[in-house]
Amino acid sequence: MKRIFITTVSNQRNLTKCHYETEQANLKYDGETAYPIMHLMANCIEPGDDVELIAINFPDNPEANFDMLKDEVNKIEKTHGISVTVTEIARGLDETETEHINLFKELLKKVEDCSTIYADLTYGTKPTPMVISFAMFWIELIRKYSKVDRLIYGRIFWKEEAGADGRKSVLIDKAKIYDVTEILKIINLTQKMDAIGGDNIEKAVFEMLGIGGEL
Repeated sequence: MKRIFITTVSNQRNLTKCHYETEQANLKYDGETAYPIMHLMANCIEPGDDVELIAINFPDNPEANFDMLKDEVNKIEKTHGISVTVTEIARGLDETETEHINLFKELLKKVEDCSTIYADLTYGTKPTPMVISFAMFWIELIRKYSKVDRLIYGRIFWKEEAGADGRKSVLIDKAKIYDVTEILKIINLTQKMDAIGGDNIEKAVFEMLGIGGEL
């Protein structure tokens, strides 16, 4: 099976690995990582899979961060006895319509028919996760026999801690992985708008989303 994983290279200076907690057994990953996409790769890759990691990279990202991602992929390769192709999508720094549309088109072009797709929305400038999510919706729409299996987001919680000299340092308190695949359900509703119609549209939307009541 063709499995495609999508992530964004971190822009953080002095990127730190940590252990991400999760309440879902099929997202657990032993040890520490800087990239939550490893939780998906570790749990979803099977022997014989054709695996590709698409890494969205910005020109001002520290080179060491991309190297760290590739090192973590190497670890996955060794533990799973499988080869992973790492494909870089280079993005510009301007947050223009052209840049976002180009990223959208690049993601669609990289994904073939008969693929299972997984994406991590943790890193990137604020519009980047939006573009990835919209691309996931369109991939399911236009790629035959393809499925977006999981979207995740990793969050780090920080804390201040005073040292012996009284100076405060900001440290990682904890980190968690969240499965946000269900946000695609909201996008998918756009396909059903024509069938809803009229005064019943708000009620129908909330029923489809499993939400009681109105705004």
